[in-house]
Amino acid sequence: MDDLTPDDVRYVVIDFEGTTPPGRPPAPIEVAALVLNPAGDSATSEASFEELIRPPDDAPVTPFDTMLKGITSADVQTARPPADVFTALDIWLPNSRCLLVAHHASVEAGMIYRHREHCPALSTTPFLDTVRMAKAVLPGVGSYNLDQLLLQLRIPRPINRHRAMPDVRATAQLFRRLWGLGVSQGHWKTGKDALKIAGLTPQASRPQQTSLF
Repeated sequence: MDDLTPDDVRYVVIDFEGTTPPGRPPAPIEVAALVLNPAGDSATSEASFEELIRPPDDAPVTPFDTMLKGITSADVQTARPPADVFTALDIWLPNSRCLLVAHHASVEAGMIYRHREHCPALSTTPFLDTVRMAKAVLPGVGSYNLDQLLLQLRIPRPINRHRAMPDVRATAQLFRRLWGLGVSQGHWKTGKDALKIAGLTPQASRPQQTSLF
C-alpha cells in the first residue's frame, strides 16, 4: 500500500447517522470519525471520535430510524445537543492539514454546513468522496453504494451496519483500497491529486483554505 500522506495531509474518515423527518433535512443523531494511520494496509487510526447527538424536537428518532440503525429515542435522550457535539468535534479535529473522507460525502457535508457556526474548522475542510473515487478506479460497476463496493472488494460488511463507527471503519478500509487502486492506475499520488478527481469543496470554505494545497 502506498503511503497515504506523501504531502503531510491527514485523512479523517467521518460518518453521521441521522433521523428521517419528512419535509426537512436529516438531523444528526450520531457521529464517528477516525484519523487514519498514514501507512500500511490496515484501517488503523491515530485518533477517534464517537458520540450520540440529541436531535431537535421536530426531528425525533422514528421507528424506521431505530429499525435501520438500532438507535432509540431513549439512547439520545441524554445525549448532548448538536451545538455541543459539533464544537467538540471541531476541537478534536487534527491541527495539521487534513482532508475529510466519507461515502457519498454530500450528506456529511450538508450536515456539517448546517451546523457551521459551531465548527468553523470542520466546515471549511474539503472532502474526498469514496463514491467518486470508486467511479474513477472501478468504472462500470452496477452500484456504488457502500454495501456493494464492500462486496466488490471483498471487505467484510460490518456488524451493526448503519451505526456511525462501524460504517467509518468500513469506509476507511474502502478508502485505502481505492487509494491504492488509484495510485496504481495513475489517477493520484497526493491528496491534491485526489481532490481534482474525487473532491468536494465545502460551502463554508474560508479564503485561506486554498493555501493548504
